[in-house]
Amino acid sequence: DESDISLTRMFARARNSYDVLSRNPYADESAGDRTLYVLVRMREGTQAAELLTFKIKLHNRDVESDLARVLKPGASINFSEMRDGVLAFEEEDEAERYCSMLEAEDMYPADEVDLVGVEASQLFQLTSPARTLVVLFREGKLAPMPDMLVKCLREADEEDEF
Repeated sequence: DESDISLTRMFARARNSYDVLSRNPYADESAGDRTLYVLVRMREGTQAAELLTFKIKLHNRDVESDLARVLKPGASINFSEMRDGVLAFEEEDEAERYCSMLEAEDMYPADEVDLVGVEASQLFQLTSPARTLVVLFREGKLAPMPDMLVKCLREADEEDEF
């Protein structure tokens, strides 16, 4: 059906707009650290902010093979886990645009979401102990609409492995 093909293309385009990372991709670059723009959510009634996260479904092939070996040799077992992912952007303008889209889709009230520039090394140091991942939107790539991003992150393909 043509609508199924169109939807499949939309998901593929959306998935190609970001990378899900646990390690700093700039750590080995000679240029050094890089500023990323992360979305934060202001806590009501305070000046405190917390990183805005979305849930990510990840397949874990190592656990699948271990479970299959222990429970039933030769069995095909699927194992996935949900993890938090911080939205990070290489371009400040794209991060600002995404804040506006979140507000326009009524995902968050106006003025509740903001952005903060942070060095990539600091971001990965902050997220690593909590096993939080970074959803990185690279320069020149447009982020998908928030509802599409939520669906992509929560409906991982078999190939989406970590």
